[in-house]
Amino acid sequence: MTLTVIWMILFVALVVIETYTLEFTCLSIAFGCLLAGTAAWLALPIGAQLLIAAIGSASGVALIAPVLRKRVLPQDSRTGTDLIVGSNAEVVEAIYPPAQGKVKLDGVIWQAESDRPLEVGAHVLVTELQGARLTVMARPDLEGPRAQLNATQDEIQRSQARQDLH
Repeated sequence: MTLTVIWMILFVALVVIETYTLEFTCLSIAFGCLLAGTAAWLALPIGAQLLIAAIGSASGVALIAPVLRKRVLPQDSRTGTDLIVGSNAEVVEAIYPPAQGKVKLDGVIWQAESDRPLEVGAHVLVTELQGARLTVMARPDLEGPRAQLNATQDEIQRSQARQDLH
């Protein structure tokens, strides 16, 4: 078996391994093996082949892998609890502070608290997760006309109260 064949076997093996890891390190080393295989095909001495393999692999790890990671791998890799904060939920048991109520998020019922009373059916935004309890706030933009009217009436009452103070 010639050195060219050995380098090509290493190249193929590293590419196959890369398909399982997707870190682009094995692919970078495979690049060095491909260059070394080319050097072997050109009948360069083994020392030159090893040097070319090392330089090619190091260049791949330093230059190619970071570019591929940035382009191929997802940029937003939020998982688990990170996905909960910022999600929309629906109140299924009224929340009257300081007492807790319950909300439904993606089909799961959660204990929830809020700084304002929230009626059953209200759409809320999850602002915090503490253990198995969510902190939520009202989402008037997701409510029906009645809830928007109530929110508008609350704003009018607050505005009138401010004017009465002046």
